[in-house]
Amino acid sequence: MKKKIFSILSFIITTSALSALSEQDESMVTIDFRAFLWPSHAPIAAMSNDPAKSSFMHLQGPGNQYTPPEVAYLENGKDRERTFQLLDDRLSAPLNYQGPVDLTFYQAGSPLSDPKTRNPIANLKIPRGARELTIFFFPKENGTYKLFPVDTSPGSIPAGSARIYNLSTAPLACKLDDSDFAIEPGKSHLTPFTLPSQHYQPILVASLSREGKWKRSLARKLIVNDEDRLLVIIYNLEANPDSYNLLRLVFRDEATPPEI
Repeated sequence: MKKKIFSILSFIITTSALSALSEQDESMVTIDFRAFLWPSHAPIAAMSNDPAKSSFMHLQGPGNQYTPPEVAYLENGKDRERTFQLLDDRLSAPLNYQGPVDLTFYQAGSPLSDPKTRNPIANLKIPRGARELTIFFFPKENGTYKLFPVDTSPGSIPAGSARIYNLSTAPLACKLDDSDFAIEPGKSHLTPFTLPSQHYQPILVASLSREGKWKRSLARKLIVNDEDRLLVIIYNLEANPDSYNLLRLVFRDEATPPEI
């Protein structure tokens, strides 16, 4: 009887310990990422709380030119500080993070060892299962940033394909070469390239107006290689929501040695 009770207690203790470890593992992440400061000349409507007020306009008012800041974060989520430079309309150097799912970015310059001196400027809850992110920084008026993370790993964007995000305020109908698809605001669509080797990949975009009518909003030719991984973000402008544009980022994996 005593052995049976002991076995039950051991099972309960072991199960509880494994459950606690599992919960702890789920609250910790390891990711590689790059930061991208959204181009200051193209503020977008979807990231504005008040379309009548442009955060970029306030940042770049007369005699007040916007200077991209240096950003700091705790690389291990505890005490190892790392800084990087935000670059206007460019990707940062590769970065990594291992820590809690809530990643906070701070203004560089004050030591992060003392929580009282930290000046947080942005916070991101790392998406579940993420391993490789591109994090877009959108400036706000008060020196903080809205963040938009995109999974740009080969699992999310395989070689020879494009992931197209609708970061506008309206539903979109798109045509990439021979492929037709619709994308709701805030959603994305993955489509393979249909042209071999290096070619122009044409993309046409129509948007749904407030009156419920479709109209052609964008036409571009994208130069791609057959093994490229392409991220396309379609957006409408903060100052003129009827004006559409796109941002294109190409990801190329390092070449692997040929099989012998």
